Amino acid sequence: MKAFVQFVSRNFFYRFGLLGLTYGLALSLTFWIAYQLRFDFFINDPDKYRIYTSQFQTTLPLILVLKLAFLAVFGQFSRLISYFSIPDLFKVHTAVGGPSILLLFATFFLPNSQALLPPRGVLLTDFVLSFGIVIFIR
Repeated sequence: MKAFVQFVSRNFFYRFGLLGLTYGLALSLTFWIAYQLRFDFFINDPDKYRIYTSQFQTTLPLILVLKLAFLAVFGQFSRLISYFSIPDLFKVHTAVGGPSILLLFATFFLPNSQALLPPRGVLLTDFVLSFGIVIFIR
């Protein structure tokens, strides 16, 4: 196990791929949990269930790409995972908060964005959960 960790930490492409996969799975999970928390794990109306399910499926790739891109830009793929400092905390906050702020502004300023973007409550809950899970992984 120690040899695997040393191999991954020395090779940028393996570290990038492994962290990308880990972050991607964790951020997908937090986005799904945010939807579930927003609707109390149950949607009564079958039409609303269909609408929000399709909305989740269409926005998940966009949100994952945005969050992973922001994490990469703010250096969360290139640093050692075991060492975490206060500047890293601020970088994680900015990297996770950036896409959430962009999407929140889009919900306010784009007309008819309800069909394309998740509700604001989902975005805020996703931000909090994503921030926590990325810090937990780090």
